[in-house]
Amino acid sequence: MKKIIYLLAFTFVSLFITNCAFAQGMSVNTTGTAADASAMLDVASSTKGMLVPRMTTAQRTGISSPAKGLLVYDSTLASFYYNSGTSSLPVWTAVGGMTTGTYTGEILYWNGTAWVGIGTGSSGQFLTLSGSTPTWVTLPFYTITASSGSNGTVSPAGVTEVSAGSTQVYSITPSTGYAVSSVTVDGSSMGAVSTYTFSAVAASHTISATFAVSLAIGQSYQGGIIAYILQPTDPGYSSTVTHGIIAATSDQSTGIQWYNGSYTTTGATGTAIGTGSSNTTAIIASQGTGSYAALLCRQYTGGGYTDWYLPSKDELNKLYINRVAIGGFASAYYWSSSENSTVDAWVQGFYSGIQTNGSKNSTLYVRAVRAF
Repeated sequence: MKKIIYLLAFTFVSLFITNCAFAQGMSVNTTGTAADASAMLDVASSTKGMLVPRMTTAQRTGISSPAKGLLVYDSTLASFYYNSGTSSLPVWTAVGGMTTGTYTGEILYWNGTAWVGIGTGSSGQFLTLSGSTPTWVTLPFYTITASSGSNGTVSPAGVTEVSAGSTQVYSITPSTGYAVSSVTVDGSSMGAVSTYTFSAVAASHTISATFAVSLAIGQSYQGGIIAYILQPTDPGYSSTVTHGIIAATSDQSTGIQWYNGSYTTTGATGTAIGTGSSNTTAIIASQGTGSYAALLCRQYTGGGYTDWYLPSKDELNKLYINRVAIGGFASAYYWSSSENSTVDAWVQGFYSGIQTNGSKNSTLYVRAVRAF
């Protein structure tokens, strides 16, 4: 019975001492120093630290109803986190307001209440938003290879990497004195454009450009002077290559007949632009040798070229319209190669612009032309 009484007395004293110790604060040290009056727990050491619970991010966020102020160490993000919210609506906040990062490439974003890490992406990945959350994604790349001939540039030049679905704009710029001749995309001509846009890129592409001398009426070119540049409505027009008519630098005659002394139906009835050369060939085939307008033009070799001819009715009219820029014309009638009948052919007055018929035995002016 005495042993039981002694045991009860010892237990009571022990509980009393323990309650007093906790009421005054607990001190953990090796010196016997009492706890600071303001601390419930006073841990002191110069050789050891204190460990708080260590867990992964998944374990930390999985704590059920964490108390406000609960402190843990997140081993995934290598940072201390505490609950700055409530037990029902916890907000885990990194100590210091945000993590400092522990590995190269670590990225943090503010989710509205705290800084959250999203880790590092792989080489070639892009950071995009999935809803409001930054997410690493892998998008396919395509290449666009740009090249150009001399006397101009395509920009950006060389090989450009383009992400799927994006847009890439190219500028085609000729050097001074040159013009864009043709732009080719994936083997197909786009014409003489100055820009080209690849939209919603879904494959690799090529783009190239060529450049030519910038041509203008009145400019010296290929043995003569540019008299006319073909327009979209003209026969033989090309959107990729400039074509037109070149006039000789001066008249080939100030008075020569259309025929060779014999009235024949030559069949040289073409009047449109582009028919003068075939008219000239037909006239020569019918009239043969001698001295007459069509043969004189065909024998001309200005600039070393041998494809000169007597202009058709419409070609001659272009020479009249641009006579000032071409230069050297007289205020007189000029022969065309367009036959009107067995006895007459079309002529044009360069003093008035009138086009009428002249007898083939008339002696009129002649200016040879060639096509380019």
